[in-house]
Amino acid sequence: ALGLHEEAAGEFLDRRISWLASVLDRDPRTARRRIDLAFRRLDELLGAPARERDLHPLAGWYVESMKVVLRLDRDPPDVQEERRIVAEVDELDELVLSFSAPAVPGLDPVPAIAADVLFGGEIVEARQVSASHAQFVMRLPSPLRLGQRHEYGIRFAPQRSALRPYYVITPLRRCEKFSVRVRFDREIPPSRVWRLNGVPGRVIDDGTDSGDSLTVNSLGEVGLEFHDLHQGLSYGLQWSSDPGGD
Repeated sequence: ALGLHEEAAGEFLDRRISWLASVLDRDPRTARRRIDLAFRRLDELLGAPARERDLHPLAGWYVESMKVVLRLDRDPPDVQEERRIVAEVDELDELVLSFSAPAVPGLDPVPAIAADVLFGGEIVEARQVSASHAQFVMRLPSPLRLGQRHEYGIRFAPQRSALRPYYVITPLRRCEKFSVRVRFDREIPPSRVWRLNGVPGRVIDDGTDSGDSLTVNSLGEVGLEFHDLHQGLSYGLQWSSDPGGD
């Protein structure tokens, strides 16, 4: 309608409407209704008050893909994550990253979770929220624009006397794809490994075999992948060294 497209340039509105109708493969009346709707929407946006940026740690970005490698054949074990994120706001310059590893009261040190950025940012603040949960503020190389993607890698090293027999993520923000590979100690592999595909946290605490068995290969590795994860549910795998059952 405004003649911004070079093929729609012209002195008369009727000609521009006819051009739009041909592009949409609709009659001119339908094209005119589309124009009126677009102008009403533009008026709403221009007249709406500017929204303040949400400062909650979960706001501002989502996870397009996440790859995790858990090395249980090392002492101490470590977790390496690679993520591709998408900014949901302009001028996104920091991410708040969380990691949990249940601690044994009186045995495990506090602070007990260390983090090291492999690429794509730098940690500027570490917060030990509780004995089992830590947060890390990571500064990005440069601010992201709305819709811009960014990749980073980070290593977490929980100082634990023993790790619980599972690895899961429980997304609190949008997560489109998650893959995890665990490498067990080949000298003491688990007797059973099973998939946890969107389960409540209590299911993990109970340690009940889901029946969706996974096979550990000759290198002591097992891997799996999830898509379109639901927020608040847990995804990953659990294992047991008891051959007889739960």
